[in-house]
Amino acid sequence: MPDARRCKILCTLGPASRTPETLGAMLDAGMDAARLNFSHGDHDDHARTFEAVRGAADRRSRPVAVLADLQGPKIRLGILPDEGYLLEAGAHVILRAGSATGAAQTRDATILPTPFAPLAAEVGPGDTILLADGAVELRVERVEGADVHCAVVHGAPISSHKGINLPGVRLSVPALTDKDAADLAFALDLGVDLVALSFVRHPDDLVRAREVMDRVGRRCPIVAKIEKPQAIEHLDGIVRAADGIMVARGDLGVEMGPEEVPILQKRIIETANRVGKLVITATQMLESMIEAPRPTRAEASDVANAVLDGSDTLMLSAETAVGRDPVRVVETMDRIIRTTEAAPRYWSEPPEALDFPHTTNAIARAAVDCARTLPDVRAIVTYTGSGGIARLVSGYRPQVPIVALTPSRETYHALALFWGVVPRHWVPPDTRGDRMFHDIDAALLADGFTPGDQVVITFGHPVEAHTSVNLLRIHRVGSFCGDG
Repeated sequence: MPDARRCKILCTLGPASRTPETLGAMLDAGMDAARLNFSHGDHDDHARTFEAVRGAADRRSRPVAVLADLQGPKIRLGILPDEGYLLEAGAHVILRAGSATGAAQTRDATILPTPFAPLAAEVGPGDTILLADGAVELRVERVEGADVHCAVVHGAPISSHKGINLPGVRLSVPALTDKDAADLAFALDLGVDLVALSFVRHPDDLVRAREVMDRVGRRCPIVAKIEKPQAIEHLDGIVRAADGIMVARGDLGVEMGPEEVPILQKRIIETANRVGKLVITATQMLESMIEAPRPTRAEASDVANAVLDGSDTLMLSAETAVGRDPVRVVETMDRIIRTTEAAPRYWSEPPEALDFPHTTNAIARAAVDCARTLPDVRAIVTYTGSGGIARLVSGYRPQVPIVALTPSRETYHALALFWGVVPRHWVPPDTRGDRMFHDIDAALLADGFTPGDQVVITFGHPVEAHTSVNLLRIHRVGSFCGDG
């Protein structure tokens, strides 16, 4: 029988977690998906990591979704001395746009280079600039050519490549940069299952990414990262245009203030859930476990609340990329999720009808209603090429597992990110007529179901003639077609 955990775990991979041994242990601990962060590393690094993930998963006959997270127009400082600089309140700072080097600190000013050439054109007097996730706050005083002169409002130590945020500034640069387009083409050729697009501000930001996909000749689901105020303004449109949403709480908190994030998280998740879209909650979920062997109580509550809010997937970042013990982190998140899902509160409010007028959605809802009404249904079983019916059933949050039988390797891996879905790579011996029921029955017996278990089966029938799902059958495993 399938595993009971519904909410999935997405792990960012990095120096601490790239070896086959560590990846295997993370999979055994509960990792469902891997994130390749294209803000760091080169194509060779990502190719090696991708192959290591696939190898570890294949050895365990496990589906593992691989998500390529594109950098976007991320603004960072250039290279500073190894010891960095201490910026004190009231000091004068010059951000030199279009330069990766040239840092200097004199009695009159600290010069901080940034490779982001458009900076000088994007900001003006009075604007706020935040460095290092808000640890340093600058106020723009004037702009002279490529130099942005600032006063330090709140100071702190600063070092190379720290992030630059511009809260309240409407950047004119596209969400998909030239670097992202090249990374996207590479990731598609590599075979990733999903792509995350950074700094999405409008539904139109997804258009260029799909144009690149069409040029490459392969489309895969796009996850729009919500991390800018403009994204909140266009949230409904972005959710409908994207295949999934990531609540990128780090930049969102820096841009809008940490006090805004808890309610925004709930709003974003509710909006995605309403239309049955994948939603990933990310950033600082178990941050203290980068070094510590146990999470704080606040972090455990944060993970539990993200599960209760309706997340499909929770993402680990530095905890698994550079943390001291990535395997322990995954084990800890697995325990918190399972404990939360075991609570009656988690199942107290079934989702309303998804806003998706389609016959497949009607069948998905009916399948979940059957599973709720009949006391002994053990699973909802779907046969799907694209994964659409499994994703829609997932949106209704049934209390039983969703077994997704699919002949597509791409769908098999991608569905590993979706709430409650247990993907199975399965090619039916014969799709003609009622033979499908016999073959599905045999597949369920081979998967550990017991004769007599009751399941709800859905797929398009006959398979050759239907791209949408039109069939629902309540079935006793082991009885074969017409006998149960």
